[in-house]
Amino acid sequence: MLKTSLGWNYCLPYIVLRYVRSASVFHSHPLTLGYWQKRYYDSGLAEQYIENICKLHWPWRGQSNPSNRGRLRKFTHAMRVLLAEALAVSRFLFRNRYHHCFFIAPLFVVMRKFYYRKGLQKGAELYPKPDIKLPGR
Repeated sequence: MLKTSLGWNYCLPYIVLRYVRSASVFHSHPLTLGYWQKRYYDSGLAEQYIENICKLHWPWRGQSNPSNRGRLRKFTHAMRVLLAEALAVSRFLFRNRYHHCFFIAPLFVVMRKFYYRKGLQKGAELYPKPDIKLPGR
């Protein structure tokens, strides 16, 4: 997710990508829960580093829950978004006859949200935004 966005936004702006259902893909990484847990966590860490230290900003940041919402509203909003994403993944798998992945894929959606957010929290501790003092203030 992170490297794709970085490549798409900064390195490959003129390349057109197309989905080809019949194409085969070689995955060099294992499809295990432990591997993806670490990968999602590391993506959160890396995003904080790139945003706070390298000063690159992501188009999706700041679009989620505004801070003026209460805790319950934030939680229900997050659950609605998570459920909608899990259902969208399930629909895609069902429509494209990936029945063997139908029940495990929503678990990966939940894991991605949970461990990515944990990585963001740890990254905020490790790579805090620098305080910028404006001259004369």
